[in-house]
Formats: sequence, structure tokens, C-alpha cells
Amino acid sequence: LGRDGFVLIIVPLDKKTLKMVGEPEIMSRGFIYVSTSEEMLAQSRSIVVNQVESWETEKRKDYGMLKKKVRNSLRKYYKGETAREPMILTLVVEI
Repeated sequence: LGRDGFVLIIVPLDKKTLKMVGEPEIMSRGFIYVSTSEEMLAQSRSIVVNQVESWETEKRKDYGMLKKKVRNSLRKYYKGETAREPMILTLVVEI
């Protein structure tokens, strides 16, 4: 954590339809600076949205699987872009 930081992803889902409501929120501490990394944050949001949409088409909706898909996709993206591996925490919030 001290070397690579962490990223928190908050995914808001509608409680009844399990569809994403609004945009995912991304917070970073010790990894990237939000003010200077708008492009990386935009790409991160896009990756999260794609993974949620992919998860929505699955027959069995499992939050654990969604979190794993998001985490693995972002880990691969961040490693390729920065050569760093932050801890990625994904929080699914039912609204």
C-alpha cells in the first residue's frame, strides 16, 4: 500500500433491476492524482461500465463475481499504464 497506493471503486446499482444507476465513483489515495489524471480516470470508468454491463447479461448475478471482474480488468490496465499495482477495492451499493 505504501508503494502503490489504493483505488476505491463505488458501483451504484438499482436494487430491483440490478442495473447501474449513474456513473461509478473512483477515489485514489497514493496511486494517482485525480487533478492530473483525468484521462486515466475516464478510461477506468469506461472499464468499470463495460464490466458491469457484461455482468448484467449473466444469468446468475453474483456481486463477488462483479467485484472480481472489475478488479482484474483495472489491475491489468493500471499495470500496463503505470507499472504499478495498487490495491483495488470495489464496493457495490444498492440504491
